[in-house]
Amino acid sequence: MVKVISGESNYVDDNDSENWITETLSKILKDYKPENIFNADKTALFFQCLPQKTIAFKKEKCFGGKQTKSKVATAHPEKLASEININHFLVEEPYVKGGKIAGVPRKWHQWLSSSKKAGIISLSSTNNPIFICSRINLTAIKIKTISGPVNLISAYFSPYAKLQDTAQDLANLLTKIGPEQALIGADMNAPSTLWGYANNSPRGNIMEDLISGLNLHLLNEKNSKPTFQRRNAKGWPDLTLVKGVQLARTASWKVRDELSSSDHKYIHTQLGIGVQNHTYTRFKTAYGGHRKFSMHFKKEIPQIQQQLLDCNTREQLDETTSFLQRAIFRCCQKAYKLKKVKQSTKVTWWTQELDIKKKKMRAVQKRANNTTGTEQTRYQLLFS
Repeated sequence: MVKVISGESNYVDDNDSENWITETLSKILKDYKPENIFNADKTALFFQCLPQKTIAFKKEKCFGGKQTKSKVATAHPEKLASEININHFLVEEPYVKGGKIAGVPRKWHQWLSSSKKAGIISLSSTNNPIFICSRINLTAIKIKTISGPVNLISAYFSPYAKLQDTAQDLANLLTKIGPEQALIGADMNAPSTLWGYANNSPRGNIMEDLISGLNLHLLNEKNSKPTFQRRNAKGWPDLTLVKGVQLARTASWKVRDELSSSDHKYIHTQLGIGVQNHTYTRFKTAYGGHRKFSMHFKKEIPQIQQQLLDCNTREQLDETTSFLQRAIFRCCQKAYKLKKVKQSTKVTWWTQELDIKKKKMRAVQKRANNTTGTEQTRYQLLFS
């Protein structure tokens, strides 16, 4: 096996890799040559037999080859945010490089769980969110809305680990925030008929009890499109949960059709409440105007001094401080020019050629979903 291959080898589980070598490889070699093996996603059991590609396993160093799907997927939010009104992204299993989510514009804010499996991305145009905490597979921030603070939580529940640890972290966090509302986006990996699967599972039953015990509301629609889809598999592992009756009533949920370059689909959730946006006036102070400012401010000094002398309580001092700030602002308006802050929403790297390729791939995806048999397999291979 050659190590010039897929960067996704970092996600392949050790046990699955060992089983693949001892059991599956011998079967595949009966029909295919080693150099025809193209890729393996996470479980090392999903293959596409195309020429001139090979595979490497977990902890093996990769050189070149196909970029990981997660790495490509994290480059798409910028394009998506420019097309529809999005303020925050909750992501699970992102491609991380240098301790940060790769492909995200530098001006955007981002937070990661300690395992790097769950993350939150906020656009620079949003008010500075308040970071709450980062646990092993969970991270959270707080944003301001007109109906009060809302906590955004991103969580990842590994299919190879017990649910209890991450579930306990989630329960502790929800207890910590008290009566505040919360939106939770999580890759649960817990099949249940409540969110689309044909059958229940022990993990799904545990998750149902957790949702009920924490008084959470499930936004997923039972008959929705799969949130996860591959050539030979589909599922609904991604759940969106809400804490707070009012937020559950106003929030909307939808699985989007945009290509994400990932096995998982984009899920668009709208809170249905206004977000408080604060804008700050900035003045040009590098081009003079200081004498003019001093002239106007001298006229305000007598009244400011008198208010300071009359201060006897904390409330009076607060009011005098506010008056001083307003006086400075008025003088700045008279002395300095305003600084215009340009906010460009144009995505510079997206080209017409990429747009054409995107439309072609969406057409192939639709054909793969609407056909059967060998024709469906042909389209699925093209899409993969």
